[in-house]
Amino acid sequence: MWSLVGFVLVIGTLAWLEWRTPLFFFEDDNFAIFLPAMLEGCRNWQHGTLPMWTSRQFLGMPLAETGVFALTYPGTLASYLVADKLFGKPTAMIDVFCVVHLTAGYFAMLALLRARRIAPPLAAAGAVCWSLSGFALIAGRSWYYMTPVFVYVPLVFWCCERLLCDAPGCRPHHRLCFVFMGGAALGVFFHAGNAQMWLFTCQMLAVWLAANWWCKRLRREHLLPLMQLGLIAGVIAAPLLLPQLEVVRHASRPGGPSEGILDGLFQMFIPIQPIPARLAPYHGPSDWAAPSDGTLARFYFAGGVFHWAWLIGTALLAARCVRRGTG
Repeated sequence: MWSLVGFVLVIGTLAWLEWRTPLFFFEDDNFAIFLPAMLEGCRNWQHGTLPMWTSRQFLGMPLAETGVFALTYPGTLASYLVADKLFGKPTAMIDVFCVVHLTAGYFAMLALLRARRIAPPLAAAGAVCWSLSGFALIAGRSWYYMTPVFVYVPLVFWCCERLLCDAPGCRPHHRLCFVFMGGAALGVFFHAGNAQMWLFTCQMLAVWLAANWWCKRLRREHLLPLMQLGLIAGVIAAPLLLPQLEVVRHASRPGGPSEGILDGLFQMFIPIQPIPARLAPYHGPSDWAAPSDGTLARFYFAGGVFHWAWLIGTALLAARCVRRGTG
């Protein structure tokens, strides 16, 4: 019941956004960079040609092997076919892609929250907030490849959560299913357009597994299924991972006008300006904060508040696990 209510709310909200602003997700880089290359790549696939190169951007550039256009991801071609054949509007493929992934993300997060024994109303509410969060809509509107994050992150963690399940209903053959499902999800995720988010997910998964090991929830018999999951993910990711490594091996990506991020680390953990701006104007990394901004409000959005919240939450979780282990 509650899951259906949440699903209707997600679909209704996304439909309202598309009605209010047609092609809601067709903005910023989605409009200027991604869609032209993705359309060309999908048309190449339709004609049986591997989309390796485009001459229409930057006087020529690689396509599939860069990974950023997700041309080895099944959802990309499927979104193109739906937009072209069903709606008769190929330019709608970005919106089809984002709407489908945010909707699927609702169910993935719902499954994860229910696996953590969250009450159905709260699980549905949490899953709705996950899919319709401001970041999901704003980031997806600019960079389509952020929306798969909302599917595969909870899906991978749900599979790993089920692997560690010790409830009577968790049988060995069920664990094998979650090994393949989790490995496939993590491997396919790499093809979804953003290797950086994939790497962050792997790092976050490693931290989560370490925390479970510390809490004695992760035991030796779980290590082999987890290794199998990682192996499956690596095999699926390899056809794009290896060419992508070759492409970027000698690439350099300069930062902004500052020397780096060292001048902003203090503000990242303590988001205040120690000296008033009128006495010593602060120049943030890559001009994140203008000298006239005495409050450095941007750092509250992505800086110290969330860093400290994460650190305090991790410390509380570790303390709780220690108390359980010694109790």
